[in-house]
Amino acid sequence: PLAASTPIKLGTISFRSLTTMAAACDEDYMESLKRKRLDSHEHRESALFRHRVTGVSAFDRRGRGGEDDDEEDETEVTGEGLRFMILSDPINAWGYSIGHQLWTSSEVLYSFFQQSGVYDASYLKGKTVVELGSGLGLAGMTAAALGAKQVIFTDLPEGVELLERNVWENFAETDKEEGGRRVLPPHLKVMTLPWGDGASIARVE
Repeated sequence: PLAASTPIKLGTISFRSLTTMAAACDEDYMESLKRKRLDSHEHRESALFRHRVTGVSAFDRRGRGGEDDDEEDETEVTGEGLRFMILSDPINAWGYSIGHQLWTSSEVLYSFFQQSGVYDASYLKGKTVVELGSGLGLAGMTAAALGAKQVIFTDLPEGVELLERNVWENFAETDKEEGGRRVLPPHLKVMTLPWGDGASIARVE
């Protein structure tokens, strides 16, 4: 690599000047892309990937057959059990790359509570569940569907919009008192919870 302190003259422009200009242009370009990505509702919606999760986790599926036979715009996991439609953001159009992926670990936990035989069907009934770092919310939604008395889904501020969207898509009910508007049932809450933040912890408590 060339030492930064040793400029190479190219006509009247040094190598150092060229690299500085390129870096500045690259930063401006990436920033403009970021603004466009985060501000464009149409782009954000078109980026969403739909997963039908219906009974068998990705861990189970890959163990039996290797590669998945996914369609272009959705992943369908077939089998008996709870059914959810999960929206993910594989190209980071919503600006929260880690939390907006459907991680295999959440599918395994989803499958575990239904198929492992370790816990019976009543294990979560009547319990209050707080999911830390909910991401797309699959684990918390599993607890809710299996009878938890209350489920609190939590994540960082940049993660709660798509998280709440997923919970709403799967659990929203028609409220006659609200003029037929669809609302989340009161025992399901989506909250911001940066780990270690005392005020956020107090609100959850």
